Amino acid sequence: SIGNAIEGTMEWANNADDLSDSLGLNIDKANGLMFAAKKTGLQFSDITKLTNALTRAVGSDSKAFDKLGVATKDANGVTRKTEDILGDVAKKLNGLEDGLDKNKIILV
Repeated sequence: SIGNAIEGTMEWANNADDLSDSLGLNIDKANGLMFAAKKTGLQFSDITKLTNALTRAVGSDSKAFDKLGVATKDANGVTRKTEDILGDVAKKLNGLEDGLDKNKIILV
């Protein structure tokens, strides 16, 4: 129904705004990240978990990122942009089959 479509759009907009605020991205990049995540089968809650893991892991022992083969620092040892790291994570997760391995990485 039209009401459900409007509600879904409002929820998407609110989630994009929250993601934008939490990651320091502009709204267009947050929407792009959400769209890419959705295409890989991730839900907004998965993005939130990944964001929290990213915040904890960057600059510390980043075993989950190492497992995925995603670098958190560039060749000069400088921390990469959050959006670049998350983009790489989304690409890597998209390449994994659904199941325990994918869930273990998301739940880190």
